[in-house]
Amino acid sequence: MARRKRGNRKLPPGLYRHRVRGNEYWIIRKTVAKQKIRVQLGRTDELTEAEAIARYHEILASGPDAASAWSPSTSLGWTEFVTTRYLPHVEEHRARRTFEMERYAASWLSARLLDTPLDAISTDTCEQYKRWRRAHGGRRGRKGPRCRPSARTINLDLHVLSKALRHAVTLGLLERAPTIVKLPEARERRETPWHDARQMDAVIAAASPQRRLLLTFAYHTGMRPGEIDSRHKEDIDLDEGFIRVDHRGEFRVKKEKPRMVPISVQLERALRAAWDDLPAHGPIFAGQSLSQTLKRACVRAGAPHIPPYGTRHSFASRWAAEGRSRETLVKIMGHADGRMIDRVYAHFGSNELRAHMRGVQWGEEATVIPLRPASNEG
Repeated sequence: MARRKRGNRKLPPGLYRHRVRGNEYWIIRKTVAKQKIRVQLGRTDELTEAEAIARYHEILASGPDAASAWSPSTSLGWTEFVTTRYLPHVEEHRARRTFEMERYAASWLSARLLDTPLDAISTDTCEQYKRWRRAHGGRRGRKGPRCRPSARTINLDLHVLSKALRHAVTLGLLERAPTIVKLPEARERRETPWHDARQMDAVIAAASPQRRLLLTFAYHTGMRPGEIDSRHKEDIDLDEGFIRVDHRGEFRVKKEKPRMVPISVQLERALRAAWDDLPAHGPIFAGQSLSQTLKRACVRAGAPHIPPYGTRHSFASRWAAEGRSRETLVKIMGHADGRMIDRVYAHFGSNELRAHMRGVQWGEEATVIPLRPASNEG
């Protein structure tokens, strides 16, 4: 929300600082001659306070008609907005893979919406896009006709549309974003394979001595593969017992949320033993592939093969199977709340379920007490 810093009375009424995901903007929200003016002047690190106040008075002195010309037009077309405003924002603040995915989805949206004004995009427009996407939808098959896109593919387009419209609200181009209803998934997502506690220890022990630290780092922190690859030696604080996860070069932290990951006892021992051999500059695991290392270690240990992201699932599953704090796990994994933990990570293997049930003993000597049927006597 737009806010005014406490104690700063030099800002005229209607001029605010607006913070969005770590970035702060100068904006004007004011009613002049019964006409609402919403203007974004620029970022606070690019425009000083004096320059913002001067621009504020310049806009209001030009009158309501001229002031509305300064205000972003709500009739801005979809294609122009997504190419000039939204996609550059995604490219600056998101990972390269995310940008390519959203650019591909935006190309399909532009093929249907074309120059539709932003304020004309409604829930009915989204329903029409669903029908059009199904009819004209996916890649070409071997025999020529186009394949029908899945519900997940269409929902991805709708997700990008929703994010773009919310960004338009942030910039003052829209009063509010329309409600977008996604399609129900036709099939459940395939669960990422993971290792239990015994398999995790066996895989780490089976790895070569030069690659054992990489697997210990992955299994004992629960970091994403991109976060592991981009960590530097200066990110590790062995005295405090934490690893800092933040932006590094081209790597961008997911959802712009840096965090501190605690170091386990086993990982601390491994880091101290290899501390002098770690590179002083650049990524500590430069030249090491987590995917290849994990694949070879799984073969040697006789464990099922899992993708690199499976180490994150393994960490969370082991944490949940041992009955540790759910709130602590949410902070370590870097999630906003516990819904992702409940839906994806906090699953139990058959061995854990069997062990839990073995410990349940109800009644004397685990005997089954039959229930008496209700009597019909009046």
